[in-house]
Amino acid sequence: GLKGDMRWRSGWWLAMLVAMVRMEADVSMCAYAELQQSPHFSFLPKLHVAGPSKHVARPSNTESSSRNPWTLPSSSLLSLHHLLCSWRDSPQTSAWGVMLVACTAGVWTSKGHRLLSPFLPIRLHGRRRRLYTGRAVPYDSGNEERAQYESLPSVATWNQPSNMLQGRKLELLLEATLPAMDGPETFYGLGCNETEFKLFLDYIAGRNLTEEQVNISSKYVDTGDDNVRSMLRMHWNSCHLLLKNKSSKNVMAADTRLVAEVKGYLKLMESFETEPMRGSALLQWLQEQCGESLIQRCQAGSNLSLEETQSALKELLNWFKKEFPYYDQGCFHCGNKEGQRLGSVKASEQEEEFLARRSEILFCPSCSRYSRFVRYNTVNKVIETKKGRCGEYSMFMYHVMQSLGYETRWVVDWTDHVWVEVDLGGSWLHLDACEAALDDKKMYLSWGKKLTYIIAFVRGRCEDVTTDYVDDMEEVRKRRDLTDEDLKASLETAQKEFQQEQASAS
Repeated sequence: GLKGDMRWRSGWWLAMLVAMVRMEADVSMCAYAELQQSPHFSFLPKLHVAGPSKHVARPSNTESSSRNPWTLPSSSLLSLHHLLCSWRDSPQTSAWGVMLVACTAGVWTSKGHRLLSPFLPIRLHGRRRRLYTGRAVPYDSGNEERAQYESLPSVATWNQPSNMLQGRKLELLLEATLPAMDGPETFYGLGCNETEFKLFLDYIAGRNLTEEQVNISSKYVDTGDDNVRSMLRMHWNSCHLLLKNKSSKNVMAADTRLVAEVKGYLKLMESFETEPMRGSALLQWLQEQCGESLIQRCQAGSNLSLEETQSALKELLNWFKKEFPYYDQGCFHCGNKEGQRLGSVKASEQEEEFLARRSEILFCPSCSRYSRFVRYNTVNKVIETKKGRCGEYSMFMYHVMQSLGYETRWVVDWTDHVWVEVDLGGSWLHLDACEAALDDKKMYLSWGKKLTYIIAFVRGRCEDVTTDYVDDMEEVRKRRDLTDEDLKASLETAQKEFQQEQASAS
């Protein structure tokens, strides 16, 4: 009855209270000293103790939890597993600790909730209650939950049950100062090792520097810290920062929300409209290179059947792959295929005129010379260099398909690939210029890719098309950090903000 229910609830809360008291009373100062070395607990004061003692007096100053080792801030819960490992040797707390963790974790699962809900004096609504629905939630400066999330020293996505709560990883930042005519210049390297950074410095200096001429120092930085990110962006914009890892490119983003990423692609699509060689000019070039017969068969609105049109498009893709091979990291000078990629730097002002954002620096161990692979985004430069990857070639094919009269959209895979789709016979036909692939949307599953978001872009608009490229959408949802509703809202927000920015700019 009601009284029995109240006794169950009171008993549960009493057991939880005893567990927390017993665990706190048994904290050893050795465990505390060990926690001081962890980057997740850098806020702890540096206390020095001779050994463990259950009877160490608590500090009298308890005004600030960040200076009180007995009352850790709530952010330390993100490393609760480490905390429990340090305390698990205590026989008095192990049983209570297991019960505390099991009950608390059980509340956040659907089965656990159903099991424990009769005994809990609280109710959880929805599939899961979570503080933060993902990094792409539409930004609201007055959102207290988002402010609380951003203040945490770790990053976690609460709606992915397979994810562990992990702290941010510190990254190694290399630094060296080189003499220059206008005074010493300092260069930085993130994600690269000292050998790669030394070769980069030789490239900047134009000669092989001796150990006496260059002194490389290093330190670990938290790239999730706003001040660190601002500093790195400043060095990047001044062309003094070398980035090696692809994940390090996110450091350059002032806003890491999905909304901001989508807006970036919408802006890039808008820049495609300024391409000088498109339409009739590009169509004439195609006729000269491929022959008028093939181009006529490829054009939209021809009298050919769908199968014949697809066959002509496949022939065009095969020609393109032969004439424009995928560039990996070969040497521009001797042709050696085993070049060493040092990293990427910001594109120069001259390179930015052709919509380049970054340039890759490569070193050839065979001829000891350097190559600079500029990531151009204009048709003229791709035709001139005949070097590119999925970014350059998908942009090129986007303009080719438009010049042939097709309604075309640019498709971005968030796990690092890009291609195009054309409207053929009322459905979207997949074309991958790098692979000369046609109408093979499931090909990327055989690559072992763990797809998350695949978004198709046209001028000013975008659409989630992930379901067209996967077999099991439920598995994809487990890997995402947004629900379907949150993703739809984020895409709508990105389009709205982009259109407002375009209107204000005009």
